Amino acid sequence: MINGVENDIKSLNAYSDIDTNIDTNNVTNMTIKQNGNIGINNIAPAYSLDVVGNVNVDGIITIGLAL
Repeated sequence: MINGVENDIKSLNAYSDIDTNIDTNNVTNMTIKQNGNIGINNIAPAYSLDVVGNVNVDGIITIGLAL
C-alpha cells in the first residue's frame, strides 16, 4: 500500500534529488536511483536493472549487446 492506495496505482512520483526506496519490514527491497537505474535487493544499482538474487522469467529475453 502506498499512501493509503490499495489498488490501481497508475504512477509513483518522487520530486526530490534523492533516490527512491521501496521498503518492507524496514528492509529496502527496491531502489530507483536518480539516474534511472533500478536495483532489486540492491541499494546501489550500477546498471539499468541490477538484481541481487535469483530471477525467474516467463517469456523471451532479448539481448541487444554482447555480454
